[in-house]
Amino acid sequence: MTTYSLHITLYDVAFLAAIFTGLTFSLLLWFTKNINFIANRFLAIAVLIIVLWMAWVLGNSIGLDVYVPHWSRLPFRFSLALGPFIYFYVLKITQPGYKLRLTDLLHFIPLLLQQCILAWGIGDNISVATYYTPIFRQLGLILNMAAFISVLTYLYISFRLIESYYQQLKFNNVNDRYRNQMRWLSRLIRAFGLLWLLWLPYTATDYFYFHYQLGMQAYYPLYLLLAGMMIWIAATAHSKPGSSVMVQASPVFKTPVSAELRQKGAWLRKVIEANRYYEDAELNLTSLAEKLGLTVHELSRIINVALKKNFNDFINEYRVAEVICKMLDPAFAHITLLGIALESGFNSKSSFNRIFKQLTGKSPAEYKNEPQKEFPSYNLRRHAQFARVISKHETTTKWSSPKLNRSYMFKNYFKIAWRNITRHQSYSAINVAGLAVGIAACLLIFVVVQYELSFDTYQPGYKSTYRIVTKKEREGNIRYSAGISTPAVDAFRLYYPQAVVAGINAIYGSQIVAQANGSPAGDKKFVENTGIMFAEPQLFDIFSATWLAGSASALRDPDMVVIDKSSAIKYFGNWQ
Repeated sequence: MTTYSLHITLYDVAFLAAIFTGLTFSLLLWFTKNINFIANRFLAIAVLIIVLWMAWVLGNSIGLDVYVPHWSRLPFRFSLALGPFIYFYVLKITQPGYKLRLTDLLHFIPLLLQQCILAWGIGDNISVATYYTPIFRQLGLILNMAAFISVLTYLYISFRLIESYYQQLKFNNVNDRYRNQMRWLSRLIRAFGLLWLLWLPYTATDYFYFHYQLGMQAYYPLYLLLAGMMIWIAATAHSKPGSSVMVQASPVFKTPVSAELRQKGAWLRKVIEANRYYEDAELNLTSLAEKLGLTVHELSRIINVALKKNFNDFINEYRVAEVICKMLDPAFAHITLLGIALESGFNSKSSFNRIFKQLTGKSPAEYKNEPQKEFPSYNLRRHAQFARVISKHETTTKWSSPKLNRSYMFKNYFKIAWRNITRHQSYSAINVAGLAVGIAACLLIFVVVQYELSFDTYQPGYKSTYRIVTKKEREGNIRYSAGISTPAVDAFRLYYPQAVVAGINAIYGSQIVAQANGSPAGDKKFVENTGIMFAEPQLFDIFSATWLAGSASALRDPDMVVIDKSSAIKYFGNWQ
């Protein structure tokens, strides 16, 4: 049997999991299209910075710098860019209309200086607690403190942006449900800042008590906590569908509406009804403005001032009205409520139930089960005729009920799955790729484990067969070798008489095998590169073999050899 030593710790596995998870959410945030996709891309870069940092730490932990020259010099450390990207993410969330300027690049000047230092090799391995010269220690401390102060400063500014956003909502008397939608970000930024403060006790302990002898391994729990919190922020941001309330956070309800603005409001309603833009699940203020040939500000002003609504409520009213029309129409009786909701522009079951109940006061199922229902209080100026709710479809075509239910059930499942794939192509591609990689990894692990566990299992007594391994320790290094000295074999026979012991001596390398003069095949020499093994006769009492010629007693006689069929043909021309 062969013994393998895996130099991978639990920390390495945790780092690898954090890298894979962080990279997945970074790709999801970058490619998923929603109203906050620009802000999400800033957050995706921030998560990627954490991923690169974890990759750098993992590479040094498993000794990747031994196989990849100058691995520790690669520019994987962008700690001075983490704060600015978090800041720009919060800025675009709270102020979507903010336009980035060239002056914003000034935030990344410290990052440029950091990369220059790393490129010159001055800060090589500055995270490691041991340094070669005092200047390395001082520069390492300066860069670490700069990163510490930078992230804390930008987190504080981001927190103030969120507070300012809430003050603006409060001042403009916006609906209370919008005042809580950013609390998750405020809490997670506060938690990330508290974790970031743990740098102080770590650094102080390492500097004053251990004199930079603590080692990078002591920082691993902190790295994992920070990475986990950043991934948590990314996952929460990706799960949020995005809201356009930030764009129209200040609707001017008391502003007098001009006749021109009223005409634009009526025109907007007609265009939305005629083109059915609300059926697009990815519709947002920006995409609708592009379709209508308006600016985002102008469209927001028409919705807020002329229609006295915000964008979400304006579009969701049309979607709810479309759902009501279809649920009361017998032609759509074979489609589930979720299927109707997806056809009407909703992108999830939870948002559909929440918005429907918010606008009608009842859940979709309750609304459908009441036969006669007045139209909701808002008037969408749609002139559709609504029928009664049909609880028993006696007027439909008479099909077999089990066949009808089965066919439509599976058909609707496939239809919903296909719609989700086509509407969220990047998200679906990442999910499918991740699933494929996960299945392939599981199959590979299964094959490797099955192969390792099947080693020597073809032997009848493999469960009671053991190999002796010698442990050698020299200058602090431990090595294992298969085999023991020859006197130890006799000692085992003496102390364990009930066991069958067979001594084996293997000679590796190129060996010359020669035939004696007068042999049937003539005088020949063969060079064997696989090695030759000398074994005691008890070998075949332990391992079974099928003998084509001869017997197991061959090793009991001197000058005898045991070879396989192919070797016999090569040496002698036949194997009989």
